[in-house]
Amino acid sequence: MNAIFHMKQALFIWSCLFLLLLGTMEASAQTSQKLTLRQAIFTALGNSVALKKTENAVAIQRVAEAQALDAFLPSAQVSANLNPGYGRSFDQTTINFSFSPSVSGGASVSGGLLLWQGGYWNRLFFGGNENAPTYLQAKRQTDATELTVQRARENIIFAVASGYLDVIRNQEQIRVVEENLAAQKQQLTRIQQFVRGGVRAESDLLQQQALVAQAELQVLNQQLAFERAKTRLIQSLEVDPFVVFEFEVPDLGTASLLKEDYDVEAMIRSALQNRMDIQAQKATIEANQMNMDLIRANRMPTLTLGGSVSTQYSSRGSDNIFRQVLDNRNFGLGFSLSWNIYDRNQVRRSLEMARYQSENAVLDLRNLEQSVASEVRQAYLDYLNADKQVQVAAVQVNYRKQALDVEQNRYNLGASTLTELAQMRAGLVEAQSQQIQARYGLVFQKQVLEYYIGRIKPEMSLIPNSK
Repeated sequence: MNAIFHMKQALFIWSCLFLLLLGTMEASAQTSQKLTLRQAIFTALGNSVALKKTENAVAIQRVAEAQALDAFLPSAQVSANLNPGYGRSFDQTTINFSFSPSVSGGASVSGGLLLWQGGYWNRLFFGGNENAPTYLQAKRQTDATELTVQRARENIIFAVASGYLDVIRNQEQIRVVEENLAAQKQQLTRIQQFVRGGVRAESDLLQQQALVAQAELQVLNQQLAFERAKTRLIQSLEVDPFVVFEFEVPDLGTASLLKEDYDVEAMIRSALQNRMDIQAQKATIEANQMNMDLIRANRMPTLTLGGSVSTQYSSRGSDNIFRQVLDNRNFGLGFSLSWNIYDRNQVRRSLEMARYQSENAVLDLRNLEQSVASEVRQAYLDYLNADKQVQVAAVQVNYRKQALDVEQNRYNLGASTLTELAQMRAGLVEAQSQQIQARYGLVFQKQVLEYYIGRIKPEMSLIPNSK
């Protein structure tokens, strides 16, 4: 009796907490929306703040590309000055010195064009500067950033798909425990009839009531786990928290549970070729090597073409402003050659730092390739284990169903106890739960393989028969 009382008390507390949680969610919810796996993925891709920041990094790199090309464009400056004054001046009319106000000014237009720098001739008028070292180095940095964005998208897809499967798995688990609760209630009705007929002792009735209470608690616990999984998924989608989302259960079918014949060595080679993070690291290495070439180029001279046009005016002049502006014109055109003979070892030190950075990037690539190979091998072993679990779980469920039917008949005939029957039923529930875990675990491991190989894309149907 004490066990039943405590069980009912715990059930009452859990019921209140769960109903309070649902009531809070319903009170705060404004609308309801149903999402498929594909819709959830594209929603996450559209809302991800981290992804948008990474995309902004690409935009910044594109600006850096444009700056590298713009450096070869001609420059132009306009300057003007106006200088009012007051001082002593000679008046040719009166042939005397006098103090009077004066105004002087001038204007100039100057410009320049980079002709040669770091061993590269400006090809502004000869097909463009897309092969300029500064532009190529910026372009490789942009490529590395773009590849990083693509890998970030794959990370989001993998995270959403994993969270989605976790939600569906918990939802399917609710169905199992609800079926168990219904069976326990049916068993309670039968035992009540047995007790009234004098076939069974009242202790069986009390024990079955405790089993029903325990089954109800299992349902509440599983519903709570389902809501938590939904909360984690909704958080990863970065959507309006006041919208209630329902997630469509994909039909796993038989195709998703069929064993695939994977070639581990081929998968590793494919991963080394397809993984965006590996490609991004290779682009970073190339950019670092180009940066070293640019640093070395600073030791070479720079040749610039420059020109200017200027004029002056003074109120103390004998001619009017228009005549002075025309008569005082000056034109200039020339070349400027600069060569830093001694830079206090700045280029040398910069080159040493860049060399170490380049070596670290190469080491990071080797480490990444080793990690990728290990991830693929481990994912393949996990896939084989998941496939075996599906087979074992199916056998276990079939066995548990038959064993429960036999035990139920024995109990009805009085040849078995309620404890033995309860153990058989608990074994079936556990087997069904493990089967759900195994089925979705196998689908998840297929996703893991696709993710580690680098083949997971937004447009892919991660689960067969899913929309």
